[in-house]
Amino acid sequence: MNFRANDNLYVIVENLRKNDSGGINGLIRKLIVFDSQGNRLDNKCFTSEIEGDRETVKGDFIRKIYVTDNDEIYMRKADGTIEVYDIFLNGKGKWETAQYRDICLDEADNLILLYTNNTSSTVEKIDPRRNNTIYKVEMAHNDSP
Repeated sequence: MNFRANDNLYVIVENLRKNDSGGINGLIRKLIVFDSQGNRLDNKCFTSEIEGDRETVKGDFIRKIYVTDNDEIYMRKADGTIEVYDIFLNGKGKWETAQYRDICLDEADNLILLYTNNTSSTVEKIDPRRNNTIYKVEMAHNDSP
């Protein structure tokens, strides 16, 4: 779930899709948006589907979302990648060069990433509109969040 300045609440709901014999054959992802009064905004609610068995889709489950003022949705997935979608759940971009542990957006909708490797953790702030790094700080594991 994520609140934005317009006080809308954005919720991602995911369910495994099963075939007639009960086997898993995909993942159904729904975006549901509520206004500040708790009313569902049907013009901003969309569904997408990912094909695959349990093993294939297990990394696609969403762990965290952030929504920009332009209705771009940043999602950190269970496999450690980050993807950005439009309000219709169409993919717009992906960060997959590291195992991302956390994400957030600042007040200017810059993306702040936390990722690790064997010896250190890195916090990187990126302007996603220009796809350039604003800053990058590397820390030893014992100094990292």
